Amino acid sequence: MTRTVGFFTDTTLCIGCKACEVARKQWNQLPDDGLARRLHAIAVVGEAAGAVCLIADLGRPARFHYMMRVFRPTSPMNLGTWILSAASASSGLALLGSLRGRRRLSAASCASAITGAMLSTYTAVLIGNTAIPVWRAARIALPGWFAAASTASLASLVELIGPARRLPRGYAIAAKTAALAGAVAVARAARQAGVARPLHHGRSGRRWRGAMWLGLASLAATLLGRPRVAGALGTAAAVAARFAIVDAGRASAADPRATFAPQRERAAHAR
Repeated sequence: MTRTVGFFTDTTLCIGCKACEVARKQWNQLPDDGLARRLHAIAVVGEAAGAVCLIADLGRPARFHYMMRVFRPTSPMNLGTWILSAASASSGLALLGSLRGRRRLSAASCASAITGAMLSTYTAVLIGNTAIPVWRAARIALPGWFAAASTASLASLVELIGPARRLPRGYAIAAKTAALAGAVAVARAARQAGVARPLHHGRSGRRWRGAMWLGLASLAATLLGRPRVAGALGTAAAVAARFAIVDAGRASAADPRATFAPQRERAAHAR
């Protein structure tokens, strides 16, 4: 499970870092204070760690190579492998150009931002395409939550390591509010399908509630003008949420009520 959570956390966090680097360089033309380069380096390390976690989770490294032998857009796993590979390669090239002193936005930076945006929701599509009851029930809400969590992770990271007051507070507030709203939408979808028990009970339920409270505390700290505290709380909330959703999926798969109750309800409606 740790490898899966690591993949979700690494790929989600690095997307916002790359988008921020592009925005700072091209659209806002902010001075080079080292933050953009640090964020880009975090993105590269995160994608590399995510790739390692994914390969380890496949069981055999050769399976990753087999994924690259074909291109099948209808397969979330195959398409995600190509997206991850493209994002990692473009990020590495963009970081290399940045280290060589290139200040203008490059094609590699644009490619890394685009593939990174695709990567931020790919993992949600992947788990939503499984038969795990809670993930399947929330398959419509999961991509939006993952995307919002990516922006919230970036906001928290910049608050934590960036210069004081560098990040517009309105962005951080909007991103964290969107992430909390996305989590509520996921829980609502699971509840409507009758499979929300793992989000309220057991270890997964405790982690889910903990992630929500940490997210609310991070938002409150942002509103109160305490960026370092907000950044630490927001980063902890992002990691806890990944553990919670993976834990909830495992608990849901092991719960006979979550597996058979929705099937019986659909069968009853079909009569």
